[in-house]
Amino acid sequence: MRSRNILLVSLFAIVTAKREFSRERSNEDESDDGFTARKRTNPRVPTTTGRSSVGDAVVEKFVETLMSSERYLKMIESVERKMNHLDTTFHERTNSILKYQSEMLRILKSSSAESVEKALRTVKTDLDKLKMSMSDKMGEHANLRGEFSY
Repeated sequence: MRSRNILLVSLFAIVTAKREFSRERSNEDESDDGFTARKRTNPRVPTTTGRSSVGDAVVEKFVETLMSSERYLKMIESVERKMNHLDTTFHERTNSILKYQSEMLRILKSSSAESVEKALRTVKTDLDKLKMSMSDKMGEHANLRGEFSY
């Protein structure tokens, strides 16, 4: 990111310097006669006043655009981090649910009714805990599918 910004700024500086150099060269060609001779400025010696307010305005506008682009990029990166976090959380929870389902299927195929009932009770308590944690995070009571009745 920084290297791209440095590259853009240096490219802009080179283009601006070339444009200014070509302007000075065309001004030198026009001012060769003695009647219209202008004060010449040496580009290597800094002056106290700006030579072109248009160039300063262009540079200022470019810097503003660059800063706003950087702000938007930071916002996009922030949203991307949040999306990645949500994606990993979603996958962790779906994997947990799949684990419970496979465990229930294994128990249903191999065990008696009381072990199935025990597994269903543990699933019910886990779902109740999940419901409570969701309601705490939302700040209200979540009504997922009504109360369980056994």
